[in-house]
Amino acid sequence: MSVESKKTSPLDYLLWIFVAAALVAAVWGNDHYTDDPNFPWYFRLAGVVLLALAAVGLASLTRKGKYINQLRKESLVEIKKVIWPNRQETTQTTLVVIVATVIVAIMIAVMDWVLSSGMSALLNLNG
Repeated sequence: MSVESKKTSPLDYLLWIFVAAALVAAVWGNDHYTDDPNFPWYFRLAGVVLLALAAVGLASLTRKGKYINQLRKESLVEIKKVIWPNRQETTQTTLVVIVATVIVAIMIAVMDWVLSSGMSALLNLNG
């Protein structure tokens, strides 16, 4: 993963300001027009989605955004290499986890009962 330069450029700072402005505008617009009967909810939703997409697009132009995009691409390559379990393996593994959980729960309940009984016996012995 290589990024062109280690130093953040002034253009990056400007882009981050625009990203923040787009997100603030989305939140403000959604809040401001919530009670306006002439401005239906789907217009607000469209505005928020468009401003969020604009913010993501602007952020992807920054050095950090390019780094994250490269990481995303490499992650997709790795996901394609994964051998996913079939239905039978998933069911068997799920059953093993459920049985193990029940066994541990029973063990904890028994230990709790033994310790509670022991403490009660000790307290009644001194009382």
